[in-house]
Amino acid sequence: VSSRILWVLLRQYLGCGLRCLRLRGLLLSARGGTFLSESWLKALSTRCPRLSKLYLLHTDLRSLPNCLVFPRTLRVLELRGCELPRGFFSQSSSNSATHPPGKAEATSSAPHQGRDQKGTGLGSPLGVCIEKLILNNVPSFTDQHLQSLTSWQRLSQLELRDTFRITANGLRNCAAKDGLSGVEGLSRLKFLEIGITGRQGYQLQMASLGLGAGWIGLEELSLGGKEVGPGLLCASRLKDLKHLCLWACKLSELQIVRS
Repeated sequence: VSSRILWVLLRQYLGCGLRCLRLRGLLLSARGGTFLSESWLKALSTRCPRLSKLYLLHTDLRSLPNCLVFPRTLRVLELRGCELPRGFFSQSSSNSATHPPGKAEATSSAPHQGRDQKGTGLGSPLGVCIEKLILNNVPSFTDQHLQSLTSWQRLSQLELRDTFRITANGLRNCAAKDGLSGVEGLSRLKFLEIGITGRQGYQLQMASLGLGAGWIGLEELSLGGKEVGPGLLCASRLKDLKHLCLWACKLSELQIVRS
């Protein structure tokens, strides 16, 4: 599907009843070219106000500034075989746009203003409202992207499949933990999946070792492939864990005993 066809689809076929959209990009196409644009995504938000699920396959997102250009109605986002720019999941631009500098208010209203900013914050319609994020074979997804997700106030499910650049240290830094101002990190996350089953030749990061420091509030953990072994060693540190799923793996008696 080219960008031209996307505009035709949007103007003639997609409407207010659309709730789920699946698109395949041009990353594997010989002709290549721009697939999604800010203007098209803005028009999509207007014409499809009920869109809650977006699935992108082989899509180059490097021409987009960040994820804030996606419809704010999205609750589920899946990226499979996509390319990301740096800072794609950051919400820093929303903060500056929401509270522009240069507009002073009375001193007496300052405390109320502070509470309003905290209340409208990142979980409001002005921020990302995605609750479930799935990343499958996205080689450009790094620890920096993972750190950006800590600003997503509604993210409760995160699935990382064949994200080869995520390290144990990166996962550890994002784990929900007690901080000076309360629980920090991915504090609302209830479900986490980590699995490496794909390409050969990549250095195995064993990202699931980052679970060893614990994770407040994490209730469900899914481990797959090469992440099963190191993940099982850390599962006992997850005090709130209720469900454990293992897939694409073979377990030895020793692994079971150690876990």
